[in-house]
Amino acid sequence: MSFADKTVIEAVREHLESTPSPVGYALRKVHAYPPDNIAVAPAAVIIPGDDTIAYGASNRQITLTLNVVIYLTPQADLARKYEDLMTWRTWLRDAFIDGVTLDNASGVAQASVTSTNIGTDTWGDADFLTITATVEVSSVEAIATSA
Repeated sequence: MSFADKTVIEAVREHLESTPSPVGYALRKVHAYPPDNIAVAPAAVIIPGDDTIAYGASNRQITLTLNVVIYLTPQADLARKYEDLMTWRTWLRDAFIDGVTLDNASGVAQASVTSTNIGTDTWGDADFLTITATVEVSSVEAIATSA
């Protein structure tokens, strides 16, 4: 089975959509690819990153890096702002614990959040608070070692 980026990204989107939002919150939209604008928030956007390929005895390991970004509407209330950021960061950090194989989409062996950060971003002339998770999705494929 070939590791297909498009299939993996769609599986990540489906997984995030099916993961219950934090209590008292609702994730309103998950974009598999960066949209022209973010019409509703909170929204998640999956942004493809680099990949790495390592070869072993009759196999190769592919690791695709995705940045999953949660976009939140800015707030003036500093305490509430940080409460929201920490709540969504915890949710995002734990989002793949119960589904590391993404239903084995395209041969996924493991999807893991390897880091998170908080910040701000402007998208389509709108300002947002952001929580970004680096998600590494790995697969091990058998390959032929002779011609």
